[in-house]
Amino acid sequence: MIQVLGYDSDHRELAEIPEVRAFFARLAREWPHWMWFLHRHVGAIHLLLALLCKVKIHRRGSSTGTEFLDRHELAAQMADLFQRGNAMFEAFGISESEAEASCERACAELVP
Repeated sequence: MIQVLGYDSDHRELAEIPEVRAFFARLAREWPHWMWFLHRHVGAIHLLLALLCKVKIHRRGSSTGTEFLDRHELAAQMADLFQRGNAMFEAFGISESEAEASCERACAELVP
């Protein structure tokens, strides 16, 4: 799970806060293994990618939605995380088919 403390009284979504975005961008550059450790079906992968990509937040009442502004940037960000995460698969003996299945499940998190 991703939790960020210190912004509870901030009306902005995390993806709208430059300091939070900068922190996660630095962290993702140094540790690309996010996709394999985030809980599934709770929006964690979507949030991570919203923090790493350009997005627009849509508000309707108390509900919000996230629009990725450049699908090519989104695809490139995911490909980068997957590619740089391959070293972990090799180190732990994870098969190509297991890695591919996990990749597909991670991508499915972004499709409504």
